[in-house]
Amino acid sequence: MRKVVLACLVVILSFSLLVSVTVLPSPSDASIPVFAGPQNSAHDLKSLADMGMRLEIPTENAAVSPSVALQNANKTFPSSTRNSTDTRFEYHLLTNNSFKLFSEEALAKNPKLKSENTIDKLPVYIISYKVGRVAGLPTGRQDTRKEFNVVVDATTGVPLYAFSYR
Repeated sequence: MRKVVLACLVVILSFSLLVSVTVLPSPSDASIPVFAGPQNSAHDLKSLADMGMRLEIPTENAAVSPSVALQNANKTFPSSTRNSTDTRFEYHLLTNNSFKLFSEEALAKNPKLKSENTIDKLPVYIISYKVGRVAGLPTGRQDTRKEFNVVVDATTGVPLYAFSYR
């Protein structure tokens, strides 16, 4: 009887893991396509520039895997990422001199951020989530934005900030 119960538990756990991977994937790094450099970006580079963001081609591989970046982005912004229908990963060197509100964790884990207090050619992942509606906006507001983007430090895995513009 114990063997039957144990076998049933293994089947149930295997099935639930399969379903959870299908609904909200936690892909291995090999299965995550990562687009690098502004020439491969799906973002509107002019709109990003208007927000003070400049993308450049990375010169080194990321220190943190895309799956770690995804896990941390999902933990930091659960209400905005949980109903995503599609996720796109981009890897860039980012400059954004207008952003200065770093978390204590980001400053503690990245000495360059702490010493410069700015994002200057920092290796980052920009994880773009396709969503039905960007979370956190007033419900009465007419909003057509269907994309939520999280910028994750690719040297530490710490999410730095999020933005939505389209």
